[in-house]
Amino acid sequence: MKRISILVTVVALAPAVGRASGWSSQRHQIIYSPYAFSYNNPGLIPGSIKYSPYAFNANSAGLVYEGARYTPYAFNYRSPGLVVDYYWWQLPCCPPCRVVEACPAPQRSVSASRTRHRAAASRGPSAWTRRLHEIRQTDAEHIVRRYLQADGLDDFRVDRRLSIENRTAGAAFIFHDKNLVVRYTNPEIMEALQAEGGSRMKVVERYEEAWATFARDIEARGGTIYCVSASEPDQIVAALAACDALRPTGLSDQITMVARE
Repeated sequence: MKRISILVTVVALAPAVGRASGWSSQRHQIIYSPYAFSYNNPGLIPGSIKYSPYAFNANSAGLVYEGARYTPYAFNYRSPGLVVDYYWWQLPCCPPCRVVEACPAPQRSVSASRTRHRAAASRGPSAWTRRLHEIRQTDAEHIVRRYLQADGLDDFRVDRRLSIENRTAGAAFIFHDKNLVVRYTNPEIMEALQAEGGSRMKVVERYEEAWATFARDIEARGGTIYCVSASEPDQIVAALAACDALRPTGLSDQITMVARE
């Protein structure tokens, strides 16, 4: 009778033990994720990393740590709405993947006393806060620059900048080896400046006049001008991808293509 009861107990506990061991082992493993696959990455990431559609954008593959979650209260123009549960304990299974840019993992669980919390607050913003601020400051010029560098196009310089309140309203990316100029303009900012009138509208008018003179000089030398007019990151990337002259395997004789919303 005792043998039967012991056997029944072991059989009843076996599924729970199997589930616990399987869940724990995956977090310590290196797994494959199609969201991490790229030219420089075979797609291998730690098991504690997952995909979130809220983190996906032109600068991030959408991979975040398990402690990150979405809340509509954190969503705004500069934030995708992802927050980190600071009570989450991040296991040191392996170093974080390079493609994870949206939500860095917390270094340790928050279990300090009130004194330690006051001491941390007096030291100013944490590294995570500074990193989040840098991500939120990324604008169109950085998106274009990263796209070009990802395709191995480093021989260019940025000229004819127009920046309004730390946001790029216009810029020209000049490729001397290709005799190509990629002009970027943000239609939302341009239209808002023209609607305000006054001194800001004059700034736009002077900028357009200077650009017209610059464009005539480029075309007189046989250069090509490719125009990208978009506000959202995915629209900017799509417009750049449509330019044959920016592809490593081919050139294009097209003069102008405009991508609008």
